[in-house]
Amino acid sequence: IRLKPLDSGAQDLMRSAAIAQNQPAPERPAVPVVPADPLDVARDELAHHLTLVESEPDHLPHYRAIITACRQLGRPGDALTWIRRARGRSAGATDAGLARWESEIEGEVLELQLKSAESALLGSPNDEQVLARVESTRRELASFRLFEAKRNTDLHPNDHAMRLVLAQAYLDAGRPDMAITHFQEALAAPAQRVS
Repeated sequence: IRLKPLDSGAQDLMRSAAIAQNQPAPERPAVPVVPADPLDVARDELAHHLTLVESEPDHLPHYRAIITACRQLGRPGDALTWIRRARGRSAGATDAGLARWESEIEGEVLELQLKSAESALLGSPNDEQVLARVESTRRELASFRLFEAKRNTDLHPNDHAMRLVLAQAYLDAGRPDMAITHFQEALAAPAQRVS
């Protein structure tokens, strides 16, 4: 239109476009949106990424999606298996996020084992094997928490909150002498400056 202001075909086209913009869109019947079941979505994601990981075994995002789907489906044991597979890949061996997940999920698995053992104890409170299983699982969980707390405190020696976690882990593991030492170290630390 700028080049040929008297071009009637272009002017008609512009008028039609202007009229079309000002007219309301035709009404369409509303289609109800049914929210997807999160478990179905997780199952679909799991199936999709299981096929993708076969063709791209070194692509860590596929492993992360599988791990997330397993957690959403309430399968922490499977999630832990896939974390360990991912950590076995060259890129996953040094991945801090996978290391953190491995620690978290290993703790979850141990907690689930303890709950399972304790529920079995409710069914047969005088069964020596069940009592032994509960005690063994409690010791294993306390040992795991102590190991993780030591590791985190070694990585971050000036983090006094982690030192308190370590002190609590020592206390839970039945080592009050070490717990007192770490509680005192955490409490003797200078206050954090906020600016």
